[in-house]
Amino acid sequence: MKKPFLVIIYLLCIPLSYCQPDINRESNCFTIIVGKNASVDGSVFVAHNEDDPGELIVDLHKVPRDSFYNKIKINDTTFIKSNNQNSYLWIEVPGQNFADGFMNEFGVTICSNQALSKEKDEVGIIGYFLRKTLAIEARSAREAVKIAGKLIEKYGYSYSGRDYTIADPNEAWIIEIVKGKHWIAKRLPDDEIAIVPNYYTITEVNLLDTANYLGSSDLIDYAIKRDWNNPQNFQNFNFRIAYGNPETINSELNIARKWVCLNYFSKQKYDFNANFPFSFKPKSKVGLKDLMYILKNHYEGTKFETGPGYMKGNPHKNDLMRICSEMNLYSFVIQLRNWLPNDIGYVLWFAPRRPCIQPFIPLYFGITAFPSSFEKESYKNAESDHFKKDQDFKKSFPNQASLVFYDYAEMIDKNYGLEINNIKKYKYTIKKI
Repeated sequence: MKKPFLVIIYLLCIPLSYCQPDINRESNCFTIIVGKNASVDGSVFVAHNEDDPGELIVDLHKVPRDSFYNKIKINDTTFIKSNNQNSYLWIEVPGQNFADGFMNEFGVTICSNQALSKEKDEVGIIGYFLRKTLAIEARSAREAVKIAGKLIEKYGYSYSGRDYTIADPNEAWIIEIVKGKHWIAKRLPDDEIAIVPNYYTITEVNLLDTANYLGSSDLIDYAIKRDWNNPQNFQNFNFRIAYGNPETINSELNIARKWVCLNYFSKQKYDFNANFPFSFKPKSKVGLKDLMYILKNHYEGTKFETGPGYMKGNPHKNDLMRICSEMNLYSFVIQLRNWLPNDIGYVLWFAPRRPCIQPFIPLYFGITAFPSSFEKESYKNAESDHFKKDQDFKKSFPNQASLVFYDYAEMIDKNYGLEINNIKKYKYTIKKI
């Protein structure tokens, strides 16, 4: 498996020569989750655009089972004992707090979107290391949610708020975390899909239904205490409204991305200002091509497009952030097939930089190593160096692949309307060798 992958990567390279807390500009990570009975082949799918400002490096690592992880970091001064030491694929963005993605040997997949909360008073110490802990420890999505909940309630979450998608080959969950020690998780029905922009998407809460909900026991009481929600009875409690930052909930950046995706997959057509559902049954079974199409979307065919043929300008450089945006760092579609061995059943379809101009490269979990241009250092050094200050990546690693993809995207953006048709022809006529 290793040699064919190396050939594909380099052939693709030759011709191609931490979501920040700024509501108006830099809130653009995006995720779609597909239940196994809503997909064309029984796969659980997680599709994600990771969007972060600046010229950043993206490193790929395959981490084996290793006693190196007999202790797991919570922060620089706090460690916990590791029990399982799972092997995993790690998409790393050095220097960033919340941009990494993971898929472990049990198919447990973790990615996240910024979702600002109302909370300003509570504190916490766990942030960056939460998702890595889940990749190392969890053997199912449900177990990962429970581990995350325990860590949050013990140590507190360090950031304003976040949506985590956690999936495995059989089910998927969304866990929404508030700064401090409050959180809620909801299971995605197997025959539905969910769309997650940069705000909380969970509304109703029923912690008595432990098959489909998990969360802080005092979630509702705390919101009432803070005067964030005063329902006549608990059945009227709305987590999204109670805990969500109103600016993110009402932001066109978030509404537009969910709206265009919802109307693509749903049989029902939604008005821009409608109350969007947490999840829904798609009009037809969802496949890889559907998800890849949405991840590269610029609102073509809607009132927000930049004009036929992009004659009104580059779609990435506009005030209203697209799904495929100026800050798109990488994209992926993770395909989890429970009827195959994990080495070939779990596939990370990876698109560097922007999915509208790059092909999605299939990376099977069984891969044992990456080319040096995609992995600048070992996974052990990557962990210790992740937050190393004053790193000049471009100077230190001038041939790192993600920097090449970054420059290529910038070049195409200078004349996107004329270049994109040639790019599409090239992308869809690549022949297998």
